[in-house]
Amino acid sequence: MINYNEFDLKQYPLFSAILKHYGLQEISDEQVWYVAKQDTEIPVFENILLDLTLEKIALYLRNKHPGIEVEAYVNCADSSLSVNYQKIDSLNELKWAIKEFESG
Repeated sequence: MINYNEFDLKQYPLFSAILKHYGLQEISDEQVWYVAKQDTEIPVFENILLDLTLEKIALYLRNKHPGIEVEAYVNCADSSLSVNYQKIDSLNELKWAIKEFESG
């Protein structure tokens, strides 16, 4: 089990809620370790978890809504998700951004 720094993961509950909303599994410690072992320097495990999580969300949204703009920024506590150039701070904001995209 990886002991993550909770401060660095302050955005993670939002990303976890998005995964759950779409029926996607959270990233496992084994997946994080797999990536970490490939690094030649001591990795930041929180960034690996966030990167894998945000990439999973982005891939899902791009497949479900072709043409949608999804960007992820990963830097521990400053990590963020943007959809159609709108920073997402809640599940409702994500739903709204997707609704705007579909109606646009």
